[in-house]
Amino acid sequence: MKENIEKLLVVVLLFIFGCVFIAKGIVTLSAKNDTVTLKQLYDDDSKGDYVEGDVSICLGKCYRITHKVNFIPTGKEYYYVIYNDTLTKYMVVRAGKDWSDNFEPDGINWSGVHIKGAVYGFDALDYNVRNYIAEDEQRLKDIGDGAEAANCYIDLLSDRYAILSIICGIIFWICSLLEVIYIKVVKKETDEGKLWIIIPMGVMSLIGICLFIHVFAMTF
Repeated sequence: MKENIEKLLVVVLLFIFGCVFIAKGIVTLSAKNDTVTLKQLYDDDSKGDYVEGDVSICLGKCYRITHKVNFIPTGKEYYYVIYNDTLTKYMVVRAGKDWSDNFEPDGINWSGVHIKGAVYGFDALDYNVRNYIAEDEQRLKDIGDGAEAANCYIDLLSDRYAILSIICGIIFWICSLLEVIYIKVVKKETDEGKLWIIIPMGVMSLIGICLFIHVFAMTF
């Protein structure tokens, strides 16, 4: 009886984790309902949950953050600093490893690099990135002759991790269902007879754990 209660608790926890990750992914994707242009965001960094526009200037170094669990890397984040065309305001963006390759060595691409992503408050940034930006504040201002920092940042990877979050939630739900099947259907079978459910449970659990650790490190 106690064993079954423990297994049912696992089922409930897996289902709840699935709900949390799926909800987070849906909420992130729904931010597109409040889309503003990049110019509008520069003019008022308090408006809009999602932004789309063209970037022409990406100056300054790339800020790299490595996430680890017990010395095991679970993901790397790359942050860049973009400016408006008049160099009067700058903003932090999270993007892929080679995103800066879209610009010339001097950080300019007058044809424009099209971007779209979720908008978050500056305080939501990883504290390491905030510290790096604070240390570089004077240099970033001087690049634009007194440029002001926007009180927000753009996550160009938001759609990717929203989808991964939903996939992670679905895997949790599948694991929950497999656990129910194991409890109700095969609990009286021999060890060999249980392999048809134990193997899928093991595989899905491994995939779910790896994806969970990565998505959690990169989005929470």
